[in-house]
Amino acid sequence: MEVPFRDGSILVLPDRLLSKLRAALAMSGYDFESGGILLGSKEAQSPRFIVKELTLPSSLDARKRFAFVRSKNSANRAIERAWRASGGTVNYLGEWHTHNEKSPCPSSVDQNLIGDLVVVGSIPFGRIFMLIAGNSDEIFVGMTTAANPNGFIEERRAKWPV
Repeated sequence: MEVPFRDGSILVLPDRLLSKLRAALAMSGYDFESGGILLGSKEAQSPRFIVKELTLPSSLDARKRFAFVRSKNSANRAIERAWRASGGTVNYLGEWHTHNEKSPCPSSVDQNLIGDLVVVGSIPFGRIFMLIAGNSDEIFVGMTTAANPNGFIEERRAKWPV
């Protein structure tokens, strides 16, 4: 699946990763939010950001009815492993989590998280993305840039591939 943005950026989510995510969500359900991070790279001389891997919830994460709090330690370890294994080409691209709603919308916590990541400089490729998987076939995809600490500059809706 490819998600285009008005600034020309394209987020590429390979079907194998969407299948992995969908299988994990089918097992865990939506009663409690779950989430993880997106790991990937930016194609050289291209506006394409490619998700190479995503993490699933760890035992250190907190899954609650209306919140998901991921462990910074386990996320940082995953980022470091991906960076080393790729020879320095794969890094943090953003976050994903679930909402138990048909048409997922980012909460103020989601908006603040994206802004905080910009402020602390956790945007190695100049863009950061957030996916929110709803309990039906809709996915929210938000994006912001390193120059915008005020939340998403663009939001898109996507459907799970068939």
